[in-house]
Amino acid sequence: HGKGSDADHDGMLDSFSSASGSGASPEGTFRFAEEYQGKHGQSFYLDGLDPGNANSRDRYVVIHSAWYAEPAFLTQYGKLGRSFGCIVFSKADLARFVGEVPEGTLIFVGK
Repeated sequence: HGKGSDADHDGMLDSFSSASGSGASPEGTFRFAEEYQGKHGQSFYLDGLDPGNANSRDRYVVIHSAWYAEPAFLTQYGKLGRSFGCIVFSKADLARFVGEVPEGTLIFVGK
């Protein structure tokens, strides 16, 4: 989850936000959209389908892998790092996700 959703970094999501600059994860239903190459490599757009996440593309709330979602990070720190609202996987988990979830699939983010 996003930094803005876990301000005290205790590993628990406290709140959702769709506000630009919040660094929080938006809540609701998304459509898993097309692939692109971003600063984290292979990444996928998310189309927010609810009023509370409709600006997800403008915020670049996407799916990607990151070093702070790797098992070694979790082992070292006891919790994963935080994104700026994106759904983040380890490289291996992203590859598995992409292999099993086709473009256009609906994804729900909630607590």
